[in-house]
Amino acid sequence: MKLSPHLAVALALGMSATMVMPVAAQSQSGRRDRAETNSNQYDKAQQRGQQQNQRRDQSRDSEGHHEYEDDWRESHQQSSQDRTDRRASNQSQRRNLELDLEGWVNIATDYDHDGRYDTIETIYLYDLERARQQSQARSRQKHRDGQFANSQRSQQMLQVRGEIQSLERKQMMDSNQKNVVAKLKDDQQRIATVCLGPESKVKQLQLSEGDTIQAHGQRARIDGRPVLMAQKVKANGQTIQNQMNRQQQRLKRLKGEVVSTRKANFDGRDGQYLVARVNTDEQGTQQINLGPAKKLSELNISEGTEVRVLAREGRINSRPAMIAEVVRANNHSVDVRGATRRTLKPQLPEDQHDASSHDQSSDQKSVSQPQKSDEQDSAVTVTSDDDSSDSDR
Repeated sequence: MKLSPHLAVALALGMSATMVMPVAAQSQSGRRDRAETNSNQYDKAQQRGQQQNQRRDQSRDSEGHHEYEDDWRESHQQSSQDRTDRRASNQSQRRNLELDLEGWVNIATDYDHDGRYDTIETIYLYDLERARQQSQARSRQKHRDGQFANSQRSQQMLQVRGEIQSLERKQMMDSNQKNVVAKLKDDQQRIATVCLGPESKVKQLQLSEGDTIQAHGQRARIDGRPVLMAQKVKANGQTIQNQMNRQQQRLKRLKGEVVSTRKANFDGRDGQYLVARVNTDEQGTQQINLGPAKKLSELNISEGTEVRVLAREGRINSRPAMIAEVVRANNHSVDVRGATRRTLKPQLPEDQHDASSHDQSSDQKSVSQPQKSDEQDSAVTVTSDDDSSDSDR
């Protein structure tokens, strides 16, 4: 079929238009698609960027969180370490404080007593206190043992052998007859005083100066002087034996509180004597002749005063009493042995012996108050050596 030119042109143009327009539309659509694609891609890229940013932020947050956790953990660990260190420091301080409170001491020891310390030891104060207490206990035990040993030693028989330097006859108040007192010189040129016994017995030995004798006896004191009271004497092939009144030679320590005091006069003694009733720790209430009131004035003894007395048994008004030899009160001590004890009388001619006996019997009567002199006090003449040494202490 044959087309007209116009139609052919039109058709050509139409086809062309038809063909072109779809291309343009397609181009525009592609641009739109590309734009949309680009937009979508941009959006996706933006989203990806945002997501990446978010991930980065999250990552940074996570890292920051981890860093915070690490910092917190490190801080916590450091804090825990600090607390541990502080706790250890506090414990150390407490230990040091406990050590300071409990105490350590340095002990310097001089083993050879040359005035120089040989060692220095650091010991715990508790151990030092225990050692001190044990040492004190040992010292007290040693003192008791020493006292017991002194007592045992005084009761043991002693022996003296020597040459007679002098002989004396002396009247002792605990004997009805005179006693012979000898001074002996031993092989080492030492002088010993020995009471050989009653004159009636000693005569059997026919002693004279220059003779050598051997005496066995116990330590004692007469007027505070050491004497051997012989219980057995050997001389010139003969032996005599004497008996001692042990009850009279014992002294007692008394400690207690004064209940009451009074002053009394005794025949044959000058001035007033202080007599006290004392509630003692071990002997109950005792009546004690403390000695001359004037001599005891410095002790200020009155009711309630605590006193310590070294005394022997005696009598006042025929009643048992204690006769003081040493009195201690208010941190002062007074020796009243010379005033309360009658020991040796001077030797008297035979024609005055009866008068002396009469004077002695008159001592049993009171002069002023109804007080009789302490009968046994005037009869006690000798004290054992350990008792007398106690009074010296």
